[in-house]
Amino acid sequence: MVTWNSICTFMTLALVNNWHTSQLDFVLAYPQADVECDMYMEIPRGFKLPAGKNSKDYALKLRRNLYGSRQGSRVWSQYLTKGLIARGFVQSKIDEYVFYRGKLILMVYVDDCVLMSPNNQDIDDVIKLL
Repeated sequence: MVTWNSICTFMTLALVNNWHTSQLDFVLAYPQADVECDMYMEIPRGFKLPAGKNSKDYALKLRRNLYGSRQGSRVWSQYLTKGLIARGFVQSKIDEYVFYRGKLILMVYVDDCVLMSPNNQDIDDVIKLL
């Protein structure tokens, strides 16, 4: 997650320089990334099995990440970083959750991000891209 120091610094710069800002939520962020190892979960209550089958004898194999899994946050972060770099962003060397694309700055906080730029059209273009 982006550090509070970075958030305060960049938001202050945006305010002083009259830059445009926007907040974006990545809907169902964690399940967008594939799991990196075999993960299983118990059959949830209410899940219908064929007659005579006991849910205690079966498990579901996950193909996507879940919120709350131990590696969920890290796998999502790696997935997002690869996607942003593939779309022309450069990752900050100081704060790994700050990305640059031209004059646009993108800061990631869990599954949300803050975009800022002197040009509102840059922000709109990135939102459409993501």
